[in-house]
Amino acid sequence: MSSSRLGPRLAACLLNISEARNKEIVETVAKAAVYDKQGKKHEQTTLLNIFKDFDYNRSVLTIEKLGKESSLPQGWECQQRCHL
Repeated sequence: MSSSRLGPRLAACLLNISEARNKEIVETVAKAAVYDKQGKKHEQTTLLNIFKDFDYNRSVLTIEKLGKESSLPQGWECQQRCHL
């Protein structure tokens, strides 16, 4: 018998950026994905990994958010938060 009650949902985001050599830019984007402008951590949001490919100057950030289905983001607005 299946339950009609929905439990927590997990959303994952693989964010690709065209930068790997400038550590400050990569860290700014990573922080923007996890923290708001006031420095408060987004609830139940975690940066799992940063993969940097220096030869091709690109990075891939793996971000997850745990929450109710209605509270899961449609996407992270890193570009706005980083003022890029």
